[in-house]
Amino acid sequence: MSKLQILIVVFLVCSFLAVTIAQSDGLAAMFLMMQNNRNQPYGTRRSPLSGLMQWLMLENLDYI
Repeated sequence: MSKLQILIVVFLVCSFLAVTIAQSDGLAAMFLMMQNNRNQPYGTRRSPLSGLMQWLMLENLDYI
């Protein structure tokens, strides 16, 4: 994995966290949302961004 790809992943993670925190009441709500997404089947109350981020994290977990 090249440094450019790692930078892109880090940027996406940071921007996702920033958007999530801005829309919620803070970290607690973000973690609750992440827990809810993990327990729900695909397609229910799941934003495309969170699905993308979960895929990125799973695919690149050993690089982070």
